Parts: sequence; structure tokens; C-alpha cells
Amino acid sequence: MKGKKLRFSEIIRRYAKNLLFLSFILLTVWFLHRNQEKFYALRDVAAADIIVLSGCTFFTFLIMSFQFKILMGIFDIRLKVAEWFGLTMVNSMINYYMPARAGIIARAYYLKNRYGFSYSSYLCLLAGSYIIIYLISSFMALGITVLYYLSSRVFLNTIFYIAMILVIITIISFIIVLKIKPEKINICSQRFSAILRNAISGFSYFHSNLKSVLIVTVLYIIFIIASALRLYWAFRILDIQPDFMVIIIIQSLVVFSMFISITPGNLFLKEGIIGLLATTSSITLPEALLAASIDRLISILVVFVFGLAYSKYLLKGIDIKIQGS
Repeated sequence: MKGKKLRFSEIIRRYAKNLLFLSFILLTVWFLHRNQEKFYALRDVAAADIIVLSGCTFFTFLIMSFQFKILMGIFDIRLKVAEWFGLTMVNSMINYYMPARAGIIARAYYLKNRYGFSYSSYLCLLAGSYIIIYLISSFMALGITVLYYLSSRVFLNTIFYIAMILVIITIISFIIVLKIKPEKINICSQRFSAILRNAISGFSYFHSNLKSVLIVTVLYIIFIIASALRLYWAFRILDIQPDFMVIIIIQSLVVFSMFISITPGNLFLKEGIIGLLATTSSITLPEALLAASIDRLISILVVFVFGLAYSKYLLKGIDIKIQGS
């Protein structure tokens, strides 16, 4: 038999992913059919609202890009503006029409060909940064949930328990990364073992660059707040006035959808998580899904405008490097 034979567990995982993706599509179609009149009302959205939302979206990508620049600086790679911003936009664009997280592979390929940055080092960078991101997100969600209760006397119990569980998981992961040596990781799941080894190796770089880690932390907090402002404005377009603290909590938890990543660009999955989390407050599921969809549409527009423009420049840069080697 030609080709690599798939294990039974891999076949089951692939079928499960495809089934979930199909389920998300069918649920989306059903939701659109049930809420046609609300989507038709979006034709009357003011141009000023679209401009504000587009500006907020561009700002979040700018923050994300600058964060990438700082992370690459930890490995002594100094990227140009067109690279740290362009690679982030190209990465996000590719994620929409290729398998989940394919944009990460494209970014790694560019860095390897342009700067000789090894794939193993890039995986260490990603794994280590994800630990930091998840740690910040879980603590922000938990902390702001408590602040929301103190200010409004409304206890979001479901969100509180979810945030608490995520805090515990991320703290345990953080301790493992700090205390265990990479060569001692030996778990039955090879994939999970590889993730832990990369996280531990990546964190060793971060430990010696605490100033950069602090900058990345501040940038990520700003990113969450800016992302919350995007979603908040999408609700405003629908004449819905949610509590901004609740939106920050939701956006802090939504980041964990990256870990699942079963659909291109987390399409449908992210919106579904936003919808479910929003229903734990005073926001209804249709309202949350509509707002999340508006946010997504503007995000796709911004991503493809800049992604297409920068992909030509960056791919040309790779070709020159290959021809000259």
C-alpha cells in the first residue's frame, strides 16, 4: 500500500474534526435562516460605525504584530516594519483558506529562508508564548469577573468557574515548564510531549529576557482590551449596550479557542464561544452571534486587504533569498 498508513486514532480525529466543522456550518445556516430580518437590518449600518470598527480592528492587528516583533527580538532577530506587521497579516490571511494554523507554518518558512531561524526554535517561541498568553488571559478573566461582581453585585458563576479551572490548568502548566527538564518529558501522547518540550525550551529563552516578556505582557493586555472594544462596538451597531467589563471577560476567554483550532481561522468556533459565554450575562445568543459575526466580517476585510498586499512583497523576498543561496 502506497503512502503513510494512518493510525486508527488519527482517522477518528480527522473524522471528528470534519464532523464538527460540518456541524458548525449547519448551525450557522440554521441561525441565518432564523434571523434573516436582523441580518437585513445590517444594510442600514452607518459608514461611521464601519470606519470606527475597522480602525479598532487595524489597531488590534498592529498590537499583535508589534508583540511578534518583540518576541523575535528575544531570539536576536530584528525584523523590519514590513516584516513584523506583514507577516502577521499574511499569517492571519492564510489561516482563513488553508488548514487550521497553516499561517504559522508559512511564517516559520519565511523566517527560516530569510533569517535562518530554525523550525525547532520557532516552535519553542510559539509554545513558550502560548503559555504566557494563556496565563494572562485566565487571570484577566478571573480578576475582572471578581471586579464585576464587586461593582455590580452580579455574580457570573459559570464564567467564574470556567476562569478558575483555566487558571489552575495554566498555573500547573507554568510550574511544569519551570521545574521539569525537556528530556524528562515522556507522556503516552507524543504530540503533547512535543508541545511540553517546546514550551520548556522556549521558556528558557524568555527567562533570560524578562524585560521583553514584560513588554509582551503589557501589549497582550492592551490587545485584549482593544479586542473587547471591537466587539463592544459591534454590539453598539446593533443598538445593544453590554457592560464593557463583561466583553473584556469574554475576549479573555475566547483566546483559548486557539488551542482547539479545528476550523480555518477558528471560523464559527470563535463566534460560537462568544455566543455561549455572552448568554451567561444579560446578552441573548442571537445578539451575541450577530455582534461576533459583524466583528468577524470587518476582521476578514482588514486581514485580506493587508494580507494580499504584503504577501506579494514577502514572498518576493523569499524568492530572492533562495536564488542567492
